[in-house]
Amino acid sequence: MDQTDVLTVRELTRESDFDFDVVTGDVGIDKAITGIHLSDLRDPAPWMIKGSVLLTTGPAFAADPNEGLRLLDGLAHIDASAVGVAIGHHLAHVYPEMIERARTLKLPVFEIPYGVPLRTIVAYVYHALASSDMHRLRRIVAVENRLLDSFIEEKDAAGLIESVAAVLQMPVALFDANGRPLACSPAADGAATTERLWRVYAGLPGAVGPLGIVEAGQERYYYREVVALGKVERVIAAGSSQTPASEFAEMSLSFLQRLIALDLLRARDELEIQRRMRHRVLRDLLATDGAAGEFHEIAERVEEQGLDPRSPWRVAVAKVIVGSGGDQRRRDARKPHDLEDLLIDTIDHFFSLRRVPFLDTLRGTSAVVIWSSPDPSEPAARALLTELRAALDEGLAPHVAIVGSSAPLIGFGGTGKALQQAEESLLAASQGAGADHIVLFEEMSARFRLLDGQSSAALSDVFSRTIAPLARVDDTRHTYLVATLKAFLDNNLSLSQTADALYIHRNTLQKRLRHIEELLDVDLDELGDVVELFLGLRAGALLDEPALAGSADPTRSEPDAPGPV
Repeated sequence: MDQTDVLTVRELTRESDFDFDVVTGDVGIDKAITGIHLSDLRDPAPWMIKGSVLLTTGPAFAADPNEGLRLLDGLAHIDASAVGVAIGHHLAHVYPEMIERARTLKLPVFEIPYGVPLRTIVAYVYHALASSDMHRLRRIVAVENRLLDSFIEEKDAAGLIESVAAVLQMPVALFDANGRPLACSPAADGAATTERLWRVYAGLPGAVGPLGIVEAGQERYYYREVVALGKVERVIAAGSSQTPASEFAEMSLSFLQRLIALDLLRARDELEIQRRMRHRVLRDLLATDGAAGEFHEIAERVEEQGLDPRSPWRVAVAKVIVGSGGDQRRRDARKPHDLEDLLIDTIDHFFSLRRVPFLDTLRGTSAVVIWSSPDPSEPAARALLTELRAALDEGLAPHVAIVGSSAPLIGFGGTGKALQQAEESLLAASQGAGADHIVLFEEMSARFRLLDGQSSAALSDVFSRTIAPLARVDDTRHTYLVATLKAFLDNNLSLSQTADALYIHRNTLQKRLRHIEELLDVDLDELGDVVELFLGLRAGALLDEPALAGSADPTRSEPDAPGPV
């Protein structure tokens, strides 16, 4: 056996004690052998497995070389490894036409001298394959024991990487989630090796497939993602040249993957601190007032988290709508804070698995996320958010999530404005705008964008001057003036439609509207006053004012006399 521990056609025909004549030369001589089949059938291919050697005395094609050509075509179709023809029984030699076709098909053909028992060839192959399996098993167990000993001795990840690279005789590297190399072996030419391994990984269109093997040109690469706390924290990468995929390499890297995961779990507290750091960086970025020194320090911390201020980015806000799932029969005992934790965990996991640079945090009952994308277009953003909503709906069922997104920006100076845009988009999504509960700011009509760029202080001022007096009366006198005004505006100032929507008599509605006019000193027939009240309601919704939470029931009767404001 060679050092790969795989029986090949070369070893069977040229390195064994058999005196075989390989009539096709070196064509396909290094093919691996996975089995052997003894048959004189005209078409034995249906009973053979890939990589098998066929042994035959040739009666099926002795009288007609065309039958031999059909036999070779069928064997090539199942990717057989070779054909052995025992001469002296039905043929003196393999036909030249068959030799030429076999060379074209890259299917080795060898002649077996008369008198060599075919059963001895079969026994040789069986013994070699059995020995190979046992040897591979012993090698895998030995490597796993060596790695486990290193782990127990608390060797760092670099020591584990070095051990695996030495055994596999190929470069192996360990990266963090942002592509920063943490270890590489062999160390010689490490920068070039890590750059190549990460470049191939970063160029993948999606998550690494279940086999973790990537073919790129003449190279084969192995990747293993290590997930901890719902986020890809480490990536193991190994590269080899034009060698067959090795079960030994795959199993060794998979065992290394589990040890690295265990090592990360030993550092669970540190990972949780890193996660909290991501949340804190985003909260600080959203809270900055734009002072040069403060912003520069925060921008550096943002870049440390993998976001490039020179690349387009967006802000999205996601919120759980409790009890809006399709299957209301399913009982959900989760508390609100459990849903919020699940919301942020799902977002963490979603962006991490897609290797999209991001920061996220909880803000009240909503989750805020900043993500960077090389494609800032509206279709690309909508496609990503559609996938995110699907992940959220699956994890939060029976509840659903709504998502609002800002327009794309470059540079972190406009974070406050982007958050405002995302919250306005979220508000529009909650009111039925957009498709699939997703609204991008650039999709919104002008009436949804009137408050674009306003600060929280400005929004509070708009709300205080318009809706706050009604909210105070509702709170002290248990009336429903804010909800009534909102319904009136939502129904396009139609008395009949509003009364129907609130299930109240039209006269009751008119009394409430006169009450609102007296309290606010406005005229609901004047367009300017109506627009100002509309903006006040939207400002309150963006500020998540309790008065607009929908707890009041405007369908109930209420005191008619106005009280003190």
